[in-house]
Amino acid sequence: MTISAKPAADDAATLYACDVLDGKVVAGEFVKASCQRHLRDLDGGSARGLSFDVDKAKHHCGFFPAVLTVTEGIAEGKPFNLLPWHGFVVASLFGWKRDDGLRRFRMAWLETGKGQAKSPLMAGLGIDMMGFADKERSEVYAIAGDKDHPAGCLWTYRRRTT
Repeated sequence: MTISAKPAADDAATLYACDVLDGKVVAGEFVKASCQRHLRDLDGGSARGLSFDVDKAKHHCGFFPAVLTVTEGIAEGKPFNLLPWHGFVVASLFGWKRDDGLRRFRMAWLETGKGQAKSPLMAGLGIDMMGFADKERSEVYAIAGDKDHPAGCLWTYRRRTT
């Protein structure tokens, strides 16, 4: 697969995708497939009505350290800076658009090992979607497998019909 997409220094999604596919970041087959799709669609997605808004992706990636802080541990009180894989997820969710202006991805499944800051990432996504993603009447749900596990977030929104 030949990809001509070259990442800008502040394009978290494309930088991460290139690092994964270059072997600089160890990743599983599904992550590699997501990275391949991202780069492939930068090259040819417009033919399918897709575009990647780097500025929108940067805006939402910047939301996390600007608004959220780490609540415990050695980094307590410091800004919540996204890990590289977080940046890929956030930039992909908010940067990819369809021709009709809606986000390409309206659902996401995130699964990773313990200690990868899933809960703060999901909480930040929920807060961003609830109040800062330019969607009227957004709905955010926190869910967990059982009462002893931290909740993840599931978010959706309803378009105003009037």
